[in-house]
Amino acid sequence: MSLPRLKMLTVIFTVCIAVVLSGCLEASEKQDFDFALISDLHLPSYAGPIGMVFDEDKLMEMRNQKRIVTFTDECLAMEVKPDFVMNLGDTGDSGWAVLLNLYAKLMQPLVKAGIPVYTVVGNHDHDYTGNGREDLAEFFDPLGPEMIGRSGTRYSFEHKGCHFVVLNTRPITGLIRLNPKDIAWLKNDLMKVNKDTKVFLCIHSNLPDEDTHHIVELLQQFSQPVIIYGHSHRSAITRWGGIPVVNTGALWGGTPKDGSYQIMSVREDGLFLKTRDFKDQAVTFGPEEAIVYQEPGLSISIDIEENAVMRPDQKTSVITDSAVSGTLEYKYTGNNDWTGAEGGSGKWTIPALSSAIPGRYYLGLRFTAENGSVVLAHRNIVIPGDKVRQTWSVSLGSGILSTPTLYRDMAIIPTIEGGVYALRTTDGGTAWHFDVPEGQIVGKAALDDSKVYYGAGRSVQALDALSGKRIWTTSLEGTVIAGVTSHNGKLFVPAGETHMYCLDSSNGKILWDYPVSKSVMMEASADKDKVFFGGMDGCVRALDITSGKEIWKKQWSSIEDIYTSASFWPPSVAGDKVIFGKNRGHDDEKNIAAFDVSTGNIIWSDQLSANTYRLAFNSSKDMIMVSERTREMNGVRSLSVKDGSTLWTSDTGVMMAAGASAGDLAFERDTYYLCCLKAESGELIWKYRTNPGPQGWYYGPGAFAVSETQAIVGTMDGNVIALNW
Repeated sequence: MSLPRLKMLTVIFTVCIAVVLSGCLEASEKQDFDFALISDLHLPSYAGPIGMVFDEDKLMEMRNQKRIVTFTDECLAMEVKPDFVMNLGDTGDSGWAVLLNLYAKLMQPLVKAGIPVYTVVGNHDHDYTGNGREDLAEFFDPLGPEMIGRSGTRYSFEHKGCHFVVLNTRPITGLIRLNPKDIAWLKNDLMKVNKDTKVFLCIHSNLPDEDTHHIVELLQQFSQPVIIYGHSHRSAITRWGGIPVVNTGALWGGTPKDGSYQIMSVREDGLFLKTRDFKDQAVTFGPEEAIVYQEPGLSISIDIEENAVMRPDQKTSVITDSAVSGTLEYKYTGNNDWTGAEGGSGKWTIPALSSAIPGRYYLGLRFTAENGSVVLAHRNIVIPGDKVRQTWSVSLGSGILSTPTLYRDMAIIPTIEGGVYALRTTDGGTAWHFDVPEGQIVGKAALDDSKVYYGAGRSVQALDALSGKRIWTTSLEGTVIAGVTSHNGKLFVPAGETHMYCLDSSNGKILWDYPVSKSVMMEASADKDKVFFGGMDGCVRALDITSGKEIWKKQWSSIEDIYTSASFWPPSVAGDKVIFGKNRGHDDEKNIAAFDVSTGNIIWSDQLSANTYRLAFNSSKDMIMVSERTREMNGVRSLSVKDGSTLWTSDTGVMMAAGASAGDLAFERDTYYLCCLKAESGELIWKYRTNPGPQGWYYGPGAFAVSETQAIVGTMDGNVIALNW
């Protein structure tokens, strides 16, 4: 979207002023200052119903919004006002535009008083909406980042001799992770910072072990680093390795029960934190707590490379500083307890990971010196298998959430922010690569004849599958999160909170645009003359494929149920039926149903024990696979398309979040594992751990494609692996 000339000049002027000011700050002496920490505002309330009406007057009568007003009033009344506010995320209970606009409005008194507000992206800010990072930045940038010449959801800035970093730990609904691009960006950013500078890393939430180790290993080289996050709705000071960690409680409530915020004081003699507990009517703060640093300088050296393939009996050698007494501990993926390593005097041995399912694992190391200082290190390793083997692995440097498409001897793989790759299925070599500057790719891609289609930011693009050359690109009025569905020369693309588009696949021309009241989170499905999809309004729909006119619409999820139970999962078309699944809203609710494609009448329905996640239709067996979880088992259930009866269940230990079929084989994947089963019986053939860290539950597990002899799997840590059997 192009900026008007006046606005562009304003932006340029603002950036120039910010650069000058930034230079002055870097050149100036360190100064004492305060800044405020808030988190988890959850506008309008925590876990509201599908049918909640977003009327501003009514919203302002609710507790969470009143609490924000109280906070801004108290900040403005302080004798020593905070230099800025750092909001650590979960601003909206969902990231719908009306809620984020209200937040921006409520922050205006601070902004007008010259107190910038920097806003970290929380998991709820990205959840159940059609927004992407560019959309969130448009809400948050004017409150603070634009004042200092910054923008986006990943940036850093200097303030009075300190270095602040803001990172987005929520790439998509259902996943809290760092993209490898985030880690590479952070490494590059910190290389420019003096090691004695106070460094504040501001994120929304705690992270999986693999990501925690990445950021701690980058920060532990500094003498005064601090990690600040929210998410848990509790106030505490802890440590990740040797790095002090401030966990800011929720403004709306939690621990403290009545809600809280904090003031961080940066002084020459240290960092000090005090908490305002709203249980007290008077504006009082608890006692100051000092942030205690450790002495830097410890190190760990490991004798194996990243993603090393380990023999079953292979031990790992580790070296620490022989002059420093202490203990070395280790843990592998799946084990939350640290175990003491063998050895001492700087030389240690880590035993092999025994009796493991083949796949990719994280090995974490923690050395604790006698003085209490701690240093972390890690490696990802590969355990080979007998029934299934990893034939090649390629790192693309960016997380992968989109489903690869197989074309001839290539796997075409969109990455989140590294462009689109075509890799040869034989050896993983790059056939072509196309850089995509327009935005992130998080939804499903589609292949039709010789073209591959995907959504990138607020656009849909088509590439020639053989060469990787761009054929066309079409701009849309909304970010593409759900992905693209291709059928009979047409593309169906949900975008933003209010659009379902149909495009001509040959040239990208928009044929029609169906308005929806709330976002369509997942991709659509189609038959010869209809397109089907669910939405966050709790409805499932069928539209005419040619005109976009509504054929039928059913309110399947109750508007009284929590919005997470809306019928947003992608449907599966199976002959004269279209099958929808959803998360359970209440105990007696049916959460899978087969609708008549012509009328929308329910033919059969059932109450499953787990959320359905993505369904997997096997046309040759006339069955649909769904997730299964009970006290007795964790795996997958196969249902008859005809009447919904159970054909088989399989206790794989992997609750299916996405599935696929190839010949007589069925496949299921969750946030860590990929399983291969016999489609006829559900008998488990093999299981492979594809991820040392989580892939997510909503989008990421679908990042794999299969044939009868090979699986191509994309991972959130930026790897593509080929499995053969």
